[in-house]
Amino acid sequence: KEDDSYRIEYATKTDTYYIRPFYNTVIISSNLDLMKKACEADNKNDYTKEELSLLKTKIKEPLKIVLDARNLLAQMTSETPGFDKIQNILNPDTKALVALDMQNSQINLIAEIPLENNEPEVLEEEIQDLAKLVKKDSNMPRILSQMSDIVQYYTIINAGTLEEITKASFPLMDESMNIDSTWQSANLLCKAFFSMGLEDILFSWTGKECAAIGIEGLNAPVFVLQINDEAKRRQVFDNVLSSLILHDNTSLILNGVRLPKIYLPPFIQSILKTFGIDLPSPYYLVHNGFIYFSESPEVLSSVYNSSVSDSKIANNANWKAVSTEQKMEFAISLFYDLERSEPFFLRGENIVARILELYTIGRCDVRTKDSVMTMQLTVSAKQSRQLRSIPGFPMELDSRADQLTIEKSDNPSTIFWVEKDNKIKAMNISSTQTKETELSAKCYITAADVKCDKNGVLWAVTEEGAVYYYTADLKTVTGFPILLESKPTAPAVAKGNTIIVPVSNGKLCTVTSKAEKMYTTIPDLSGTILSSPTVLKDRIGLYDKGFMGKIYIISEYVRNPYNVMGIAYGSPALMLKDDTYYTAFITQAGKLYIWKETEAKDVIPLEVSLKGVFFCNVVSNGNYFYALAANGTLYRISLDGKTLAVKIPNATAKEASLTVEKSTNGLGSNIYVGIDGNLIYGFNENMELLQGFPITGTGKPVFADINGDKSKDCFVLTIDNKLNAWNLR
Repeated sequence: KEDDSYRIEYATKTDTYYIRPFYNTVIISSNLDLMKKACEADNKNDYTKEELSLLKTKIKEPLKIVLDARNLLAQMTSETPGFDKIQNILNPDTKALVALDMQNSQINLIAEIPLENNEPEVLEEEIQDLAKLVKKDSNMPRILSQMSDIVQYYTIINAGTLEEITKASFPLMDESMNIDSTWQSANLLCKAFFSMGLEDILFSWTGKECAAIGIEGLNAPVFVLQINDEAKRRQVFDNVLSSLILHDNTSLILNGVRLPKIYLPPFIQSILKTFGIDLPSPYYLVHNGFIYFSESPEVLSSVYNSSVSDSKIANNANWKAVSTEQKMEFAISLFYDLERSEPFFLRGENIVARILELYTIGRCDVRTKDSVMTMQLTVSAKQSRQLRSIPGFPMELDSRADQLTIEKSDNPSTIFWVEKDNKIKAMNISSTQTKETELSAKCYITAADVKCDKNGVLWAVTEEGAVYYYTADLKTVTGFPILLESKPTAPAVAKGNTIIVPVSNGKLCTVTSKAEKMYTTIPDLSGTILSSPTVLKDRIGLYDKGFMGKIYIISEYVRNPYNVMGIAYGSPALMLKDDTYYTAFITQAGKLYIWKETEAKDVIPLEVSLKGVFFCNVVSNGNYFYALAANGTLYRISLDGKTLAVKIPNATAKEASLTVEKSTNGLGSNIYVGIDGNLIYGFNENMELLQGFPITGTGKPVFADINGDKSKDCFVLTIDNKLNAWNLR
């Protein structure tokens, strides 16, 4: 036939597709008659008024699709058990308009579904309450304006009150969840113990906003409820917290914020677990019309401290990347980062989910305006902050771990850590095979210098005074373990082929690799050595802790101590520059001393006052000293007392760490800062943030070449019991 000359037929094993260009359109159909009819351009009478309106709608996105709205909802909720009934709120003939803009770095998808012909009263009874919620015009939730830029992900529900959401969602849930019986049982027990039902406990004071939030660098989520009646909330809490079943421990104050803790009885936990929430004993914070719950007090402290700052979520680069096309009015909103959260529409194995997983951050909103429900998804390929994780990592550990240590050699092959305080683990870096040994008491480990002695690679000292010397596969070297005459007062440090152990009799015990012991008396010791000594070449630095403390420098003899005014933590930092030794030490109040070693009996230190409170002491990279304040300010101090400072955003550093490591390019040294929580920052000598940092981790990182590319890789422990490895680029 005449028109067959420019028709393309594409046949598969089961179907044939007909393809034909028509003006500026390509028409594709598996039905030849329908394709011919489409080319006649006389189909107006085949569409309803509403369908024609959708087809004529102008969009800025390059692709427009009109499809069955019920099928669309069914596809979106197919991986969420029980919610397949949502599609029934729509009339069977309802059509959805889908607009799509797909680029390499971002996808924006908008689906609009008309609701004007949907009357809840004529629907099945179990979905009538849901249909009423869906038809309400959406507005901007107040919680969004209170979020700071440390929020990494959130789910916000702004569709109705808790009571309305409960009535609307319970009928949709799978029968296997037993939500009705669980609710009724908990309700009866609440009335028995508290003389109040669940409705009074939950619904009488809450507003229409609730959320689950994840904070950058911290593992525990935060659950948020809007407070509609604070007086009623106080009354409810006073009533239920007076019970022995659900009680309140108000003793914790963190960073100036009072954080009460409650212990929930099993029948209330069962309700929460039905919705995937595990909160057996949460802390809570009441602030600005909302109540925040979390198992982690550090998370709540971060929420409070960040909320009083001017840094709002609008400053979060990831949130901005997926919010430019979104409106601020919505009923439900999901902002996600695949490093921490997974939205329900990515849980399937379909091709759409696999495509969207390539875009690591996204925001999905559902809103209703003028009887049109809009679902909008914006996903973006985030420029990763973090370094590239090495295949095989993160590695799950058996329990809580700390003291990450690496073999001291030019090409280390083994890393070590301690689990449960007394179990030492060794991992071969190339094979990732691990070995372990368990001691009878809490222990501290330090890597041996294999250049000085090739028999062992790791020292371990228990809190009871037993000293072990291990090979790389955790076999004890001949002659070990040995027992010290006094208990250690601080972790040991390796020096040459020995370790130095401060002991409780006021001496330093030196243990050699041949199991020999020697003791050095520290004259006029007034306090106790509570921190691991510092070693630089032949020198040892110690802090005699006290309000009138002393710094001892020991080489071939014990030198006259340097006096320190004020209490402090940690040990002094030692530096050798231009053949001259320097010692630096900072007090908790921020008074920094720098002593230049001379032959004089009394050395006058350079004194520098830094702002802040300091819970860890200074370190040196050979050119400068570095100090970290509890508010997250990192200082670089020159030998002439000049300072340079950088503030780590939204950080606290009360249990922090400072590590110095030679840079991978051989130019200078880098400074790694482990702040409170689960983040490690990296800076070069000039206080510039290293590419790819911060990374997820806690404590001090260690560095070794795991993949043979002659570049050091970074190993870190995380607070959720993992060992991770990052490729430094």
